[in-house]
Amino acid sequence: MVSVAWLTIAAALVAVAGDTPPRGGVAPWPFGKDVGAVAFDGVIEVDAPLAGAKSVLFLEYAVSPRALAYSIVWAEPCWKTIAFPCPPTGTSLYADESDFVVRQALNDVEWRAEPSAGPRGTFMHTCGSYPLSDSSLAYREGRGRRLSVNDIPEIEAVARSKAFDSPLPHRPGRPPTRISGVGIDAESINFSFHTERPADRRQFLYSLEGGRLKTILTESHEVTVPVGGFEIEAKTPEFPDGVVIEQLPARYHSDGRTVLVEFSPQSIGDVEVDLPERIRVGTQKRQVVGPDPLRRATMSNYRRLPEMPSAETIGSRFTTDPLFEREQTFRKLTARHWNRPVADVDPADAAWLSTFADDCLRMARDESRLPIRLKLLFMAIASDLMVGNGARADAEGLPAHDRALREAGLGVIADVAAAQLAEIRATWGRVEGDAEE
Repeated sequence: MVSVAWLTIAAALVAVAGDTPPRGGVAPWPFGKDVGAVAFDGVIEVDAPLAGAKSVLFLEYAVSPRALAYSIVWAEPCWKTIAFPCPPTGTSLYADESDFVVRQALNDVEWRAEPSAGPRGTFMHTCGSYPLSDSSLAYREGRGRRLSVNDIPEIEAVARSKAFDSPLPHRPGRPPTRISGVGIDAESINFSFHTERPADRRQFLYSLEGGRLKTILTESHEVTVPVGGFEIEAKTPEFPDGVVIEQLPARYHSDGRTVLVEFSPQSIGDVEVDLPERIRVGTQKRQVVGPDPLRRATMSNYRRLPEMPSAETIGSRFTTDPLFEREQTFRKLTARHWNRPVADVDPADAAWLSTFADDCLRMARDESRLPIRLKLLFMAIASDLMVGNGARADAEGLPAHDRALREAGLGVIADVAAAQLAEIRATWGRVEGDAEE
């Protein structure tokens, strides 16, 4: 599960604009413009330095000032987790002030929670796989800390006077908050705010260029908890015997985290606003701007929605998979035949997989959406391998899949996927219990 805590920064900033003209050479605050519900595509790269793992999620988002929803369309690399092809794929989430709903369409599972009114406490998991209970509480607390246009006059006064410990006006859902001004000039606004909890301390630097919002740099100061590892045993109708999903090690960063958000002008209907184009998260500033941050997200294709999708329509609102219903059969056959001798595949199953691979390859040639194209190619390759058509997989499916990742700037992920597939091919047919004595 991707952390809602850091992903909701896009929701918090969706109405930010930078059109306010400078006043006497002093930086203008980027007052918001109401653009309602907005959808966009997101590519999220997750690095886990302790585990040496890298992965990418492809999502479709919808956000508004009061709610957010997203659906994970695809994930890479996925060859090592073939028993659950791309586990996050098909997961959708909806959250607002009163609802927190997660739905896994592929396994027909739904999880609902009412965000707790109490404090979240220590957040133990920070390597990319978070308990849903922590995520739901993080959303509630994140909304409580969000700054609004009504807070700007007080912050501006503190920043100008360099006064300390000035209280912000009380707002429902936000704990008593105090701010410290660092400075304000024509190109930047710098301040920090904190509550009675040390982990709530945040430092903000707004950078402006030509009167427009360019970046926001925020640093948090956290507490330390021990490093550990954990795993989950899962059972579904497709896999009644269960499978163990090994989670990444957990660590709470002792040196805090730094988040850098870069903005670009976007036209949303008849309104031009500055919206996030890139978000990078690291344990310290050099990791945020360097090659290996903990998280890296790129947003694109912003568009206005007539309304937010509801908790009841998440998943279906973002359904873009042209083979969704047939994928259920593909998953069952994959669980039955993956990495087993081709001669053991039932003829009827082999015929179905061959036809399915043909259709996936045909549709992938004309598919412009990257995550859907990757998904079609993956299913074509896997189907070909199960029926012994490795020659076509090597000549068509695999090169197209590799090329799509590299053209998207995901060469590292392409290397990982290729290495994992090579290992699978080298041991094909020798599944546990089938190896020679």
